[in-house]
Amino acid sequence: SQKFERIGGEQTLSVDVRILAATNKNLLDQVKAGQFREDLFYRLNVIPIQLPPMRERQNDIPLLARHFLRTFAERQKKDLREFSSDAMRILLNHRWTGNVRELENTIEHAVVLAKGNVVEAVDLPPLVTGSGAQASPAPSKSITDTEARLLREVLEECNWNKTEAALRLGISRSTLYEKIKKYQLSPPTVH
Repeated sequence: SQKFERIGGEQTLSVDVRILAATNKNLLDQVKAGQFREDLFYRLNVIPIQLPPMRERQNDIPLLARHFLRTFAERQKKDLREFSSDAMRILLNHRWTGNVRELENTIEHAVVLAKGNVVEAVDLPPLVTGSGAQASPAPSKSITDTEARLLREVLEECNWNKTEAALRLGISRSTLYEKIKKYQLSPPTVH
């Protein structure tokens, strides 16, 4: 129905919405296995759209990468306009097992590290460029190390202005303070 009442409320409210949901699971199989509610499945399954994985949609990569570049460059107030040919070649050749989310995170990483107005291959994460794939046996440690390094670089670029650094990173100041404490980061001492 298109009408509902809030819990504890007395007023009937009207709503006109369409739910758009995404999953990487086969929900019909999940229903058959008793792991997803059948009634919810049939409410959501009005117009199913099957999207092939990113690795099968290579032509979409430049368009999506440029979209994310504009989004993150604007958010971080950087004048980034394009990818170098080497950076784009790496993006096109990567398998993208994490699909669009992996691409989005990769571009955000590159925007934070980029120095000029072009994203270079060196700005891309090692897991995408292949330069760090065999380097560390413990992925959780490498993610931790990468986050700590990224935080330090952004803080140094902002002269340890935490408000500006939080804006560039797209996180709250309180989250930034938690991460500074977690990684025991401190500004360089002046002698």
